[in-house]
Amino acid sequence: MRRASVASDSTLYAEGHSLLADYPAVSEGTAMTVVPPGPDQPNPQPQNPYIQAQPVYLVAQPKGLSVTSLVLGLVSIFFGFTFFVPLTGLILGILGVRREPAGRGMAIAGSVLSGIMLLGWVIVAGFFVLFWLGLAGATGAAVLNSPSQ
Repeated sequence: MRRASVASDSTLYAEGHSLLADYPAVSEGTAMTVVPPGPDQPNPQPQNPYIQAQPVYLVAQPKGLSVTSLVLGLVSIFFGFTFFVPLTGLILGILGVRREPAGRGMAIAGSVLSGIMLLGWVIVAGFFVLFWLGLAGATGAAVLNSPSQ
């Protein structure tokens, strides 16, 4: 036989069970006997109207490649002549776009800046090579066309 207890809102609960009103009661004189649910009866669960929300902690997504690409893209504006800085920024930017969706904007900006500076460096180097080839060709032609003694 189980004992019933009175809750703060004057509702009877049985030990280990939900609201007593959900169970058929059999009175024995002045005491109340609770009949637990049988095998064919579902066991009603108490409903909690005051569900407390659990705090949600967001984990920061990695953005290291994207930030590094952007920084190297900005640095390559001043140090693009090194060829190493814009090339590294371009490679890290491509990796950042693929691996870090949270930092995609920074990775694209770093890739664009690094790519422009790398392209500028290649154009300057191409003009430099063409200038020296043209100078060497003109000097060689002038040597060949000079009157021999």
